[in-house]
Amino acid sequence: MSSIYERLNFSFDTSKFGDAINLSDNTKSYLKAAPVRLETWQKDELANGSIIKTDYFKNPMITVTTRLGGNVAELNSILQTIDTFDNGSGTELKSSATNLVIEIRNYLSHTSNISGVTEATANISANSSLITHFPDYNKAVSAGEQILLLTSSTDNVANTVPLLGNFTSLFISDEITSNANNIINNLVLVRNSIRTETTGGETPVTSTLSNLSANLITTITANVVAANTLLSTRRLHDWNFYRNSLNILEDYNKINQLGRVGNTQKYLINNLVGTDKYKNNVG
Repeated sequence: MSSIYERLNFSFDTSKFGDAINLSDNTKSYLKAAPVRLETWQKDELANGSIIKTDYFKNPMITVTTRLGGNVAELNSILQTIDTFDNGSGTELKSSATNLVIEIRNYLSHTSNISGVTEATANISANSSLITHFPDYNKAVSAGEQILLLTSSTDNVANTVPLLGNFTSLFISDEITSNANNIINNLVLVRNSIRTETTGGETPVTSTLSNLSANLITTITANVVAANTLLSTRRLHDWNFYRNSLNILEDYNKINQLGRVGNTQKYLINNLVGTDKYKNNVG
């Protein structure tokens, strides 16, 4: 097994470094007193290199969501071929199916991020600093742990909501399965409703029509919209929960600094720079 040091591929005559090769006694003592904390398996992995996230993390929603996605993609493809519905407009149904295809893609990207498989790369600029706009596993865990410490002190919170609130999209497998089953049934109904008709003389035109009843069009549309709402609600909840956490932590840092004042600062606050609100709170 190789070592981490060997991975550096150092090749030089160290005698040419002279005395510069030697660490001071203070430095040696510091290194022994504060070593890098790694488990044995972590040292081995680091020595071997090629650390790949998917060796350690998986998206638990891939299978169930891919099943839903395949059925929705087929449903959407068939719906877009229909020129006319005998019993009403299928415009909303078509657009809902297209929107669901997009939402499934967004949901899978989000769940891969918060599962640790990928990292969120989108950013926003706020207060002259770059703030990660979307959560991924490491960022969400870090924010969640800090919020847990804070809310435990301020609100006596004694549960994992401050952390798991970033990960609700990973807990809806049963609901996605139910929606996928509805889509499968709907797909069969749409397939069976289709026929083609050719009209015209010298330049015949062939059209694709559907004899779905008005009630079925309404029901299928509702099923598609429900699936979209399920995924988007959970995804947006996780995003907003994470952003709210960052905002709270940013405000905490601001208000925390306001509370730590010495005598000289009190003088400045009470006599020069402080507002009445601040002076009343500081005392």
